[in-house]
This record gives sequence, C-alpha cells and structure tokens, in this order.
Amino acid sequence: MSWLNEKFAHFPTDYEENEHVKLIYARAYILRLLGGTMFTNHSRSWVPLKFLLILEDLTETRKYNWGSAVLSWLYRKLCSTTNYERKEIYGFVLLIQLWAWERFPSIAPEICEDT
Repeated sequence: MSWLNEKFAHFPTDYEENEHVKLIYARAYILRLLGGTMFTNHSRSWVPLKFLLILEDLTETRKYNWGSAVLSWLYRKLCSTTNYERKEIYGFVLLIQLWAWERFPSIAPEICEDT
C-alpha cells in the first residue's frame, strides 16, 4: 500500500493526453481503494495480487457484484475476529457502523442542519 500511495498519489500533468497512463493511474487508484478500504486485512499494508487480475479489463469490473464481495469479505473477517487472540476487527467495518445506526437510531449521531 505504501508503494502504491507513493508512486500513484498524484497524476502527472505532462501525461494528460496519454490514455495508457490514465488507465495505469485508474487501476492504481482502484487497487488502493480495494486494498485500503473495501478489502482490508490485519496488516493494512498490502493488497492481494488477485485484484490485479480483476482490474485487467476495466470495462468488465463494472459487471462484478462488489457489494456481495465486500460483505462476504467482512463476514469472513468477523469470523476470524472471534478468535480470542485477535485485538481488532478487519474488513469494511463502516458497513457495521451504518447498519447499527440504521437499526438503533439512539446511538446514531445527530444530523445538524444549518439554516
């Protein structure tokens, strides 16, 4: 993850017309999103290389059921978290938080509307 963040943090301005470079940076951004947010692991420092195969053809990635994949990853990580030696929860834990706020409104933060 640190290598991805270092190498692909900013799109170079001198390559704006090169489609190939745009695709490389798009794949790197999506890979960072997958490994750093949606499919996190205990180290949060690496991304499974299997995602590179998924990102080979970006026109196909829109056909995948990303919601189910993220939920199944989260459930798998929750099961491994039940091990008493584990100290943290991994996966897209924001989904659990949003579910809890929806089901138990008393624990949800108040939404302040400025008028």
